[in-house]
Amino acid sequence: MNDKDFHRFFSRVLITPGCWLWTGSISSTGYGNLYLQGKVVNAHKACYEHYEGEVPKGLELLHRCDIRNCVNPSHLKPGTHRENQEDAGLKNRLPFGEAHWACKLTDADVLEILDLLKRGPYSQRHISRIYGVSDTAIRRIKSGKRKRL
Repeated sequence: MNDKDFHRFFSRVLITPGCWLWTGSISSTGYGNLYLQGKVVNAHKACYEHYEGEVPKGLELLHRCDIRNCVNPSHLKPGTHRENQEDAGLKNRLPFGEAHWACKLTDADVLEILDLLKRGPYSQRHISRIYGVSDTAIRRIKSGKRKRL
């Protein structure tokens, strides 16, 4: 970032005792965006690279603070996509159940399936066909691996 870009960048940052909050354009996913050197870039990545250098190829930036519009470089660390997803999963930040884009069963469906499995006489395969899901999905519900409702 040159001096002009640096001053423009920080005119859109609210520095709090912890996070540096991006107040400029925010993407639909909650991350800050800005136009820099002819292209749209993530604000947190631009700030990190200004202070720490380039993000190593194949890695992405993980927010230690879990605030998507935070651009504080001390709150960011490079990591793999898998590490980022595992961190999000541990902190219950990934969509689950009805909130997931590929959801086929509602929470009410899961409760009905549990009732059908308990009452019988339906097989897991029969129930999976009724609800249009895989046998594995029914098995996961029965075993309790689909924990959150």
